Amino acid sequence: MKTHLTVIGTINISFGIIGLFLATVIFLLISGIFPIYFGDFPAETVGSIVGRVLTVFSIIFIITGIGILKEASWARILALIIAGMSIFCPPWGTAWGIYSIIILVKQETVEIFCKQESAKKEPEKEEPPASTPANQSK
Repeated sequence: MKTHLTVIGTINISFGIIGLFLATVIFLLISGIFPIYFGDFPAETVGSIVGRVLTVFSIIFIITGIGILKEASWARILALIIAGMSIFCPPWGTAWGIYSIIILVKQETVEIFCKQESAKKEPEKEEPPASTPANQSK
């Protein structure tokens, strides 16, 4: 199961990096080329909006991928949300979304992420031995 989580985390990071690259290209192309050829076309606004939205989603993908690789409890939920949205992006997004959902809802995966969460909440406490002078004076 750890292998599947590594694949999910790595591909989320890869999609995020590709998205950042595409956001930059789209912003530069739409803002730079369209005004030259189409005159009054509000390309700077469109390019800015598209670039920013794509940048935000790309950063979310990268953060989710890193969280999955570190087995953070919040990352599983965020990855499920991203996988659900990816289903509507055929063909690769659909395949990726279905694969991610299948892996992330398995009981073994849930246990992996729950162990990480419970380990953070319950630090091990050592009880002092019963024969210490502090306990004898009470």
